[in-house]
Amino acid sequence: MKIILQLLVFTLISLRLTTSALADYPTNSSLTLSPFFGGFHFHKDQHLQNNVRPFYGLRVGGNFSDSLGIEAMFGNIRTTANDLDHQKINVFRYGVEAILRFVPSNKLIPFVALGGGAVTFDNPEGITNHSRGLFDYGLGVLAGINDRAYIRADVRHIILANSDHTSNFEGTIGLSFVFGGDVKAKEEAKEERPAAISVPIVVSTVPANATEGVGTNIKVSANFNSPIDPASVTPETFTLKHGTTLVRGTVIATDNMITFTPVQELEHNTTYVATITIGVKGLTGISLANNYEWSFATSPIVEKKHETALVILDDTNFRLDKSTRTRSALSKKGMNEIKSNIQIIKDNPQIKISIIGHTNSKGSIKLKKKLSIKRANAVRNYLVEESGISQDKLVTVGYGEELPTEYSAYSPSMNNISKSKTKSIKGKKVLFQIIEK
Repeated sequence: MKIILQLLVFTLISLRLTTSALADYPTNSSLTLSPFFGGFHFHKDQHLQNNVRPFYGLRVGGNFSDSLGIEAMFGNIRTTANDLDHQKINVFRYGVEAILRFVPSNKLIPFVALGGGAVTFDNPEGITNHSRGLFDYGLGVLAGINDRAYIRADVRHIILANSDHTSNFEGTIGLSFVFGGDVKAKEEAKEERPAAISVPIVVSTVPANATEGVGTNIKVSANFNSPIDPASVTPETFTLKHGTTLVRGTVIATDNMITFTPVQELEHNTTYVATITIGVKGLTGISLANNYEWSFATSPIVEKKHETALVILDDTNFRLDKSTRTRSALSKKGMNEIKSNIQIIKDNPQIKISIIGHTNSKGSIKLKKKLSIKRANAVRNYLVEESGISQDKLVTVGYGEELPTEYSAYSPSMNNISKSKTKSIKGKKVLFQIIEK
């Protein structure tokens, strides 16, 4: 027995110096499986070889918490009788114990065990086998390899039933494996390090520096390497100017970005300078190291161009209108001629079109203008029906025989007509002119 105790003490000291638990012992609903080996010492009254005999077996347990559990065990000891010609005897040891663990979050977890069971003596042939009940108690310790595996050492004092003096001792060492249950990770003590102080730095801007052709309705913004203190962002710490003129607007900070929104569109063809001053701070209270400036130029003014579409319809493009008894209604040929222009109108629903009607040189000026208006209206009505364009987008004008010379400046196709024909155009004509977009 003295050898077992010496071995156990040496093992515990070694474990204390070389191992540490990585986590608390698993909590409720976990299972344990613990194979072991060691030595068993019989009392002399049992007439068995009473030096330490080899002992091995298995413990299986369940845990109600990280401190309390219950285990069943089974072990085998091989010995010999002191009489009966020293015949070999197998002894089987089995039982159930309650396990109470102390400080389960420590590196080493000591525990006590209390239980009962029996031993069965498998005697040689010719001698009746017999069993005896027992009561046992003892101590143990667990040393964590990781949060699911432990090295385990146990000692027990075993008192046999129906005996005032007979008691045995056992000492074992082995492994204990834990399955299931919850593991509470042990927090390692870490030295607190002060957070690195970050100086706000502009990493990008919109528009980028020296950009040209910027739209006049743009919002100006700057991105930083760290969050910005919104209280430090004001119209004084973020400005936008052209020359010495300050642009009015609103400025806000969101996380790592500052955005300036002008109250009205910027001017065309103008260079603007944005400035962020050292008054802008990060959330740590650290200001910009220096003022930050960048510039950009807006796009030039784009002049609107007048566009015209010319359709020349001769007398064959009109037929007799029975209601007015004039050749002012569109013929099929005239309709086909106009259809080629309808897609342009459908593709540009925002335009406004002037329809200018003309007649030949026959009849009075009053009749010519009246007929030219009728023909222009006929074209307008057809366009409304075919294209679906709103009637208020179409303006009709009648000029009779004369074509105002100013319309030749709007249409490249009109420049191909001789000067004499622009003053007095022979035939029936209708001029489409886009006058508004």
